Amino acid sequence: MLLGSYYYITGNDILDKQHFIEHCHCLIKTDPLCRLIQIRSKHFSHKEYAYIVQSIMAFAPLYHTQVLVNSDMITNSLYGADGIHFSSEGLKKADKWQGNGRLKAASCHGINELLLAEKKKMDFVTLSPILPTPSHPEAKELGWDKTEKLLAQTSLAVYLLGGMKKEDLPKALKMGAKGISGISGFWKMS
Repeated sequence: MLLGSYYYITGNDILDKQHFIEHCHCLIKTDPLCRLIQIRSKHFSHKEYAYIVQSIMAFAPLYHTQVLVNSDMITNSLYGADGIHFSSEGLKKADKWQGNGRLKAASCHGINELLLAEKKKMDFVTLSPILPTPSHPEAKELGWDKTEKLLAQTSLAVYLLGGMKKEDLPKALKMGAKGISGISGFWKMS
């Protein structure tokens, strides 16, 4: 499993599904760092979501980009995606999902979820929020010091999420993270 230093998570700011697909194609095609992406956009219907994922899977492999679906948006199919990303709530039920060798990821917000993700054998996780973030303004951020302590307590590949900018990558790597992740800060860059 080859994981890059950046994990892109799509936002909810594009409402038209065709425009959304074109935006993803442009991002994947033009940004050499976009090699791991989660199609998170929960504002689409399940039918639209399936169409979007299948459309993105038609071109993502050409650019060596792995695509994950959000566990809240699937029924019993990954729509051809490379893996699944479980919400922190979905992580509790993750053992019911048979991955058949596909990537498994989860959202974590503290030590209990990190330990559960290890137990459930996730391939990687996001840890959030590290800093204040526009996508979750009500969430209390962990901060760099607490994040470093949490990273020292897990063997998982961890992407830091929440208020991250690409300039934060060296700091994240130095403290033991696999990389950084973003919604607002990454999604609107293309």
